[in-house]
Amino acid sequence: MSKQIEISSRGIKFSYRRFLADTSIGLAVIFLILNNHKELYDNNIILVILIIAATPVGILVNISSWILLSYFQANGARYIVLRLLKNRVIRYFLYGTIQYLQIEDMKRFYKLTSNNYFKIIELIEHYLSIYCPDKISYYQDLIGMRIFYRNVSLVAFLTAIVTDYSTFYVPITLILIAMFFLFANIVVTIYGQFYLLMVFRLLFLKNYEKAGLDAVMNIIKSEQTCFEVDADKDK
Repeated sequence: MSKQIEISSRGIKFSYRRFLADTSIGLAVIFLILNNHKELYDNNIILVILIIAATPVGILVNISSWILLSYFQANGARYIVLRLLKNRVIRYFLYGTIQYLQIEDMKRFYKLTSNNYFKIIELIEHYLSIYCPDKISYYQDLIGMRIFYRNVSLVAFLTAIVTDYSTFYVPITLILIAMFFLFANIVVTIYGQFYLLMVFRLLFLKNYEKAGLDAVMNIIKSEQTCFEVDADKDK
């Protein structure tokens, strides 16, 4: 896995995930502060400090959004996959997405239920991140995008609550924006989850007709790596 932050003689280089997850929302918060306190523009020292603090501020927002909104992110994804997609009308409008992500096939293959949904996905995510990071490099961008949407949702909610507006249209608009980005966060979460399920199946479970939690646990206990899978292909 590539480093999130690299320091060299040319300067500091941030990964795309790090920029999305932390720096971008930190810059947005700094901009909101400066917009409400325009006198700070005249103080170059404070201005530089605020810009440098963008990433630490973004990390703080990231942690806060995880604490406050992760429940909706996790349970929203599970509810949509296991319950909402049973509705025929919704299945009709989301047919292309369901087919592309092979949602129904993956649900049957992994025997996903409300009880094992998080367990299977979390085990696969941690396993692939440790033993096969190069195989899921695309997933790192999805994580950055997912965190970015969640952070924007939190900032919009808090801005709507703590800011005094002369008209009620502005806070309502901000709340709607927050809900939109929270829904986008859930959609990207589902996309990432089924991306991991497909990768894990192609790497380790090709010979299985169905593989529930026990099969996933057996692969993990065997500590088989992607290097071993690639070596078997070359034979």
